[in-house]
Amino acid sequence: MIRLYTQNERIAKRLNDLAIEIQADQELENTIILAEPSELLSIKEQFAGSKILVLSQHPKFEEGIVLLQKSIHGYGNLYMQKTHLLQALSTIKNGAVWLYPEMMQSLILLGSNAVVNEDALETLSVREREVAREIEKGLSNKEIASALGITERTVKAHLSHVYEKLGVSDRLALAMLLRK
Repeated sequence: MIRLYTQNERIAKRLNDLAIEIQADQELENTIILAEPSELLSIKEQFAGSKILVLSQHPKFEEGIVLLQKSIHGYGNLYMQKTHLLQALSTIKNGAVWLYPEMMQSLILLGSNAVVNEDALETLSVREREVAREIEKGLSNKEIASALGITERTVKAHLSHVYEKLGVSDRLALAMLLRK
């Protein structure tokens, strides 16, 4: 069961409308969507062991870092499209952390001066290596597709293979693996 928390009536209505649509997924048990980052500590104590997705009206990198340090499982924009919310919930359900794309790219770029770990790339095909190197630069799927002259769908397929071959679950873990 997904639990929703907010003091704001307008936000509560939006979250409730979304919750009705996503409640059908029975595997989302023990998940909390929190729209008030300031309430995180009381919610964590009340529902220890739950996965928490924090949605902010105006997500900020600095706030996201603080929330990650408090062991949240996801952070994004309250007004994201339903498809993105479902993606976030699926990512969290599968044990990974979900962050809005700009934050993920910023985190990857923080370590961009590091040397690429070529050993990690040996098991990948030539095209998978190219995609992995673009991830290491902090590029989005759309930017990678444009740079390599392929579709976003092909980028996603290559990324799935890269994640599987290297034993990582997301772009941040891949970027960290590629750095020595």
